Amino acid sequence: MTSSTCKIQKTSVIESKRIDVSDFTTIVLSYRGAEEVEESAMTQTRPSQVFRQKREIIRLLVAQYRVENPRIYGSALTGKDTMQSDLDVLVDPLPGTTLFDLGGLQEALEEALAIRVDVKTPRDLPEHIRDDVLRQAQRI
Repeated sequence: MTSSTCKIQKTSVIESKRIDVSDFTTIVLSYRGAEEVEESAMTQTRPSQVFRQKREIIRLLVAQYRVENPRIYGSALTGKDTMQSDLDVLVDPLPGTTLFDLGGLQEALEEALAIRVDVKTPRDLPEHIRDDVLRQAQRI
């Protein structure tokens, strides 16, 4: 069996655990003073599948934040996503929207969907891809 050492740093504490790479999906990492975090929970399903199954949950969560017009784009939209991909969500900020709103939305989505999520506004997108992303993005 192949094994590797995984190092995690949190609040200046480094913890090393010996892991079996062939059984990576069962890794459980723990931090001092924090609950155990199952790293594999965010890599069990492709984001496109989660999106199809939990679209209404996404809508309900987005409605709780100062944003509108939620859309997906990227590999989850095109079906080229893998279990390691994230769900790319594009939103339009409302007046008064802060980075805390966007970060809170991203955290809420990740917790509810158990996948990695990347929340962006059109201004966050690099100029050279912005028009294409805006044209191809699909409303949630």
